Amino acid sequence: MTLAHLSAGRLDSARYYLHRAQAAIVFDSPSRVFLNEVAAQVHYRTGDYRKAAEEYRNEAFLQDSLMRIAVKQPYANVHRNFADKEKRIAQRRLRGMRLNFFLTLALAIVVISFAGFVAYINYRRRQLTVAEHLSALDEIRNTNKMLLMKLEAQHRSETEELQQLVKERFAEINELAATYYERKGANEQRAIYNKVRALLESYASGTDGKREIERVVDTCHDNIMQKIRAELPELKESELDLLGYVYAGFSLQVISVFTGDSINYTAVKKSRLKAKIARSAAPSRELFVSLM
Repeated sequence: MTLAHLSAGRLDSARYYLHRAQAAIVFDSPSRVFLNEVAAQVHYRTGDYRKAAEEYRNEAFLQDSLMRIAVKQPYANVHRNFADKEKRIAQRRLRGMRLNFFLTLALAIVVISFAGFVAYINYRRRQLTVAEHLSALDEIRNTNKMLLMKLEAQHRSETEELQQLVKERFAEINELAATYYERKGANEQRAIYNKVRALLESYASGTDGKREIERVVDTCHDNIMQKIRAELPELKESELDLLGYVYAGFSLQVISVFTGDSINYTAVKKSRLKAKIARSAAPSRELFVSLM
């Protein structure tokens, strides 16, 4: 900065930076020779020739001292020591870099190995879980298949038995009731009339006959009469009897024979009972109505 201001002709600024340089540089510093030369130039430009001469003498004295030191300590030794020092520093840096590299590499290997081990454990665990789930699903499917086969076989057997039972039990009654209704006034058939009447009365007014009809209806329709009694306790026994006849599949003609009412009145009672069930709060009212 002193030389810059001196070249620009700013002598005051050059003196200011010269004072700062003199305060910053110690006496035995290697830069002292250069400082003496710059100070001599500043004093020469400002006209202080005595101080300029003194600075030149100090510069010469320091240069002479440096030359003496250089003679006493050959440059080769200085250079060798410097090279050795730099070499040792470089070796220490290289060892440090190698150590850091191997430590980083080892840490990376450990982290990657641990992450791979954890991923492998999770993968094996998922595989085992999936295998267990698939095995459980296969077992469930096989069990369901066996149960479905058993249920289907049981259902077919029960259906066939029920159909045969209904066919055997009610076909004759249906035929006799129709014959009874058609030939009600024939005197020459009084005997068969009385026999048929006794048989029909056993189903119309007899407890055992009604109970048998209700049992068959429950068997055919999944205990529907029991559900009706539980969900519609307000129904009368006559209404329950009418439902049993309807669910058993008897025609209005046969039901009129059982109840002693006309066909039209039987149809009206059936319609009223159907509407009554539909208006009720029974959970299974839709099922009850649909089977009517």
